[in-house]
Formats: sequence, structure tokens, C-alpha cells
Amino acid sequence: MKKICTMIIVLSALLSANLNAQEPESLFSEGTTFIYEVDFNGRQYLFISTILNISEEELKIKWLISNNGSQGTLTMGAEALMDATALHNYFVNGENYTLSDKTSGWVSGKVAGLVRNEGKVTLDLGNQEIVDFILDYQGLEPAFENAAFFYPVGVDLKYGDVGSLGAYTIKNDEKGYEIKIHHSEQYPLILYMNLGWTIRLLAII
Repeated sequence: MKKICTMIIVLSALLSANLNAQEPESLFSEGTTFIYEVDFNGRQYLFISTILNISEEELKIKWLISNNGSQGTLTMGAEALMDATALHNYFVNGENYTLSDKTSGWVSGKVAGLVRNEGKVTLDLGNQEIVDFILDYQGLEPAFENAAFFYPVGVDLKYGDVGSLGAYTIKNDEKGYEIKIHHSEQYPLILYMNLGWTIRLLAII
């Protein structure tokens, strides 16, 4: 009996140590890197962004474009993260962008709230293109939960056994535009976007 108790204690200690060693890191923290595939005018390349700082006050990333080596930083301030209804999608080598009225690779809390509560939102896409989007209920009754689905993405095991992220889609059928957004009030990451050109999240490392 004493041997069995000793074995249980040892196994419990080993299991505890193993669980602690494998405790997943936060998916949205400093150092997390998001790898996107872009198809723009027939050219394919990777857009890579790494979180440098993330807080209620700002989200700062380092960005890099694979086909020409363009790189820089981009910072979204608290005002942008909270209220912006415009997207920043174009990057110039060496630029360190600071955004107060736009977001990039992310939507604001205001946009996420409008989609959740009203099922629609108007976005400024740049180049004087302002577009109305509606929530895609996937042919079901117009309730937010009917819009939810899982978006598959490769995720490093250091973040745990993830494999996919909860998401929803907003779309404009007339233009054929759609944006898939991570179903998270705190981290409304853009997962896929088709605005006449496409960008999709391939992996998180």
C-alpha cells in the first residue's frame, strides 16, 4: 500500500511538472508572429507581422513583406483601437506608421460592436472607397451566434492545441468583398480579406 501511495505521489509530481512546462503562451502577446499570404494583382507574397507591444493604450507591430523586403513598424493608438472605422492596407518600405483613426490587420471595438449588435458596419477602405458591409448569417436566422464558425489556421504548439479560431464574416455582395474577423471582443484580428485582392492568415508562430 505504501508503494502504491509513493507511486501516485511521484506520478502526480511528474504530471504537474509536465503541465507547467507545457503551459501555453498567450496567443496575443509580445513576440507573437502572424504570417499572411497576399495575392495582389496576380502577385503572391507573404506579409509577416510581429507584436512588439500590446495593451489598452496601443498595439505596435513590426511588419515585413517577403517579395521585396519592405519593412517597418505600425502603431495603433487607443483611439484607433476603440473607434476607428477605416482600414490601413498599404505599406511603404521604411515607414513607421502611427494610426489614430485607422486600424490595420485588426478592427476596432466600435466595428466589432456594430457588427455584433446591428449586423452591419460601414468601412473606409482607403482611396475614397467607403463600403457598407453586412454580417453573413450563413443562410440562417439573423442572430449573431448563427454567423459564428471556426477558421482553420496553423498555430505553434507553444500556444496550446489550437488549430482554428472562432470567426464571423462581414460581406458586400455587390462588390464581392468579404472580411473574416476573429470572434473576440478583445482581439478582433482580421483572418481573411477579399477587397478585389486577398490576404489570408496562414500561421501563428
